[in-house]
Amino acid sequence: MIRFLMLSALLAGSLMAADVDGKWECGVKGPDGVVRPLVATLKADGMKLTGTVNGMNGQPDIEIFDGMAHGGMAMWSSKRPIQNTTVQFNYKGTPSGDEMKIDIVRADGQGAPMSCTAKRVKE
Repeated sequence: MIRFLMLSALLAGSLMAADVDGKWECGVKGPDGVVRPLVATLKADGMKLTGTVNGMNGQPDIEIFDGMAHGGMAMWSSKRPIQNTTVQFNYKGTPSGDEMKIDIVRADGQGAPMSCTAKRVKE
């Protein structure tokens, strides 16, 4: 019985949503070598993840979609206007305290993967 309770507690802990609530900031080096700011404001409700990422060059913030926080990981997507088209980016974040490693790839497979280590903004 004790083993069952311990196993149940362990499994429940692994199914809990990642602690991703808040505003996260980092710099992402693009394929052109320029470092651009990434600001992700995230809110988890169970496994559902909502929020925004900052717009570029003075554009408004962009709503994320397909957001999920689960098992110590967060995943979401955004569509950014780039050079007269819209490009989907997929994000995978692995939080650890007040830092989160964020990996970013274009959904169309173009360009090299990007990453940064974001810090949670204390407000």
